[in-house]
Amino acid sequence: AAAAWPHLMSVLPSAHCAGFALPGSMDMSLFRAVDAAATAEQGFAFKSSLIRPWLNSALFEMMLPLMDGVANGTDPAGPKLVQWSAHDTTIMPLLAALQLDLYPTVWPVFGAHLAIELWEQAGGGFGVRLVYNGSPLALACTAAGGLCPWGAFRALLAAAAPSGWRE
Repeated sequence: AAAAWPHLMSVLPSAHCAGFALPGSMDMSLFRAVDAAATAEQGFAFKSSLIRPWLNSALFEMMLPLMDGVANGTDPAGPKLVQWSAHDTTIMPLLAALQLDLYPTVWPVFGAHLAIELWEQAGGGFGVRLVYNGSPLALACTAAGGLCPWGAFRALLAAAAPSGWRE
C-alpha cells in the first residue's frame, strides 16, 4: 500500500532526529529525494487557490476575534497568550495563506513553530510580527520596525478564508 506524504514526513524526520536508523535500504540521499517529492506535492496543494482557502478557515475564525478584541479595544483585557498545537501540514498552508513563499522549497523541520505576535505600538495602533523557528518573517505589509499594521494583517487573513466556508 502507498504511504501518504504527511505520514512519511512525520515518521522519517522524527525517527532520524531521535537517532533511529532510516528504514530498510534508505540512505540520506533517498531520504532527501523523498523529502523533495513530498514537499513539492504538498506545496503545490497549499498554493492552489482552490485548496488553500479551506485549509485555515477554522484557525482564522478562532484567531481573528481574539486579536480583534485587543486591537480594537473591545476586549483590552483579552488573553496575553494563546497557544495552538499544530502539525507541519498545518504550518505549511498557514504560511502559504499569509503569502509567504517558503514552500514548496522546504518541509517544516521537526518541531517547527510559528509565533504570531500582536504588538501595541508606541505611537498608537497595533502591528503584527511573525516569527518562524526563531527568525522574524517579513510579510508584504511589513513596515519599518518589522511590524505589519493590524488592519493590513487582518485583511490578509480575511482574504485567505472564504466567507461561508462552513456551509
